[in-house]
Amino acid sequence: MSQKTAKLEVAETQEVDPQTRELQPVQAPKVERRESKRILFYRGEFPEAKIEFAGRTYDAEVYDLSTNGIGILPKQAIPGLDTIAQKFYVRVGETSPREATLRNISHIKFAGSFRLKLGVRTADLDRSKVCEHSLLPCTENMPLAYCDDPIAFSRTLLFNVSHFSNNGLVLRTKSVNGNFFTGLKMDLKLMMPARGEYSSVVEVAAIQEEGDIVLLFCTWQHCPDNLKNSVSEFLLMTVPGMTIQQLRDSGFLVADLEKAFLFKSAQTAEEVENILRLRLKAAKAEGRWLDTEDFTLMRDPWDRHSRQVYCEVNGRIVSAARVVFNNGLPERSEHVSYGVEIPEWLWKEGFVEGSRVCTDPDFRGTDVFFKMLQQLSHIVTQSGHRYAVMNCVDSLVPVYKKMLGVESLDQRFHTRFMQKDALNLLYIDFRALQVGVNSKVQTWAVNAPIGDHVIEKGQLKLFWWEKLIRASFRPLHSLISFLAMRRRYKKASQNLQTKN
Repeated sequence: MSQKTAKLEVAETQEVDPQTRELQPVQAPKVERRESKRILFYRGEFPEAKIEFAGRTYDAEVYDLSTNGIGILPKQAIPGLDTIAQKFYVRVGETSPREATLRNISHIKFAGSFRLKLGVRTADLDRSKVCEHSLLPCTENMPLAYCDDPIAFSRTLLFNVSHFSNNGLVLRTKSVNGNFFTGLKMDLKLMMPARGEYSSVVEVAAIQEEGDIVLLFCTWQHCPDNLKNSVSEFLLMTVPGMTIQQLRDSGFLVADLEKAFLFKSAQTAEEVENILRLRLKAAKAEGRWLDTEDFTLMRDPWDRHSRQVYCEVNGRIVSAARVVFNNGLPERSEHVSYGVEIPEWLWKEGFVEGSRVCTDPDFRGTDVFFKMLQQLSHIVTQSGHRYAVMNCVDSLVPVYKKMLGVESLDQRFHTRFMQKDALNLLYIDFRALQVGVNSKVQTWAVNAPIGDHVIEKGQLKLFWWEKLIRASFRPLHSLISFLAMRRRYKKASQNLQTKN
């Protein structure tokens, strides 16, 4: 191309030198101007770009950038790329190639020579990758995120997370805080409430501008399982009406939700009524009491002298149980009323009774059941008792033995509440469990935090030999807890992969 021809094609954006009036701008027909604010770059400031056109790759420099377009200076001629609305691909720095549409062609005098100047509009990456249909909003306590600016030197970008999806998130920030474009990858640090900081890598798939606010629709390029679980836990804690099943249906990883559980003791008539409603709901899910909606039928005489414990998630009761205090009187014993015989040694030692453990069907398959059993263990020890008599259906006996180290009293019985389902009579020595003298190392290690708490509060006194046994078992707690959590995450990941 001759210099004369080049001069006739100088873009409208090129300033005219008063001493060279022949350099009049020629506006290309039907040029679409970029609406977004442009950020100008000095030479060498921005990562170099690659243009992929007609099966070849060309080197280029970026001279300006907006959320929906790029100004590019190719370093060499690009045969055939000379028509408005032509399609090609552009890759900036380490980003993925993005489709681009040519919107403006001109030439600019640069370093003593004329160079081709392209104004292109870039296409979003596939926004469906962020799964807009399953985006769940962060309604309050929005998590914070930050990263080192991948473009500018020594600058930190700050964000709020407005939404999460099963494979991405939406970051919210002010447009003046940084330079963003689709395909940009960021090493993101997320500050998740109650859990801490996590490292991840995200890619900007689409950008939406709302005044001076920019929303970045990002996909995970790297997201560890513990961060995925923390996201599920946070949504469960903050989004009204959120359930475990909804999270799973939306493709979220659900493994450890301990921080979302808030345990309380019922103090008001309304709280007791909510517990009765949960009992009926749980019973119906198991095929019992299907012919009634009267939750008051779930009440019995033992509710009057018991401590009602429930677990609340974001204002919703999801699990409940009770501890009955019989004060050593057979007439106040729930299990005696069912016609069973409590061994004399238990009456001599003193015991309380645990019963009516129930869980909302939407929250089954989580660790809320295990955490409820831990709460019962704490209450029994806190009340000055060592033993508790409990009951459960046949299928839960192995679970109770594994989690709490229960022993069977070899009696089965029926109750009005359980209708045709038989119950097994069990007892547990909480001191042996928490001290570690029952030779069930795994059971003790899993429940070690309960022992730590009651010992620290002075509610459990140890003999010297018990301290020695506990000290010898103590190193196993971290290892066993780690292995148990690892299995839980592995199972949750496998279930998620199977669903997908």
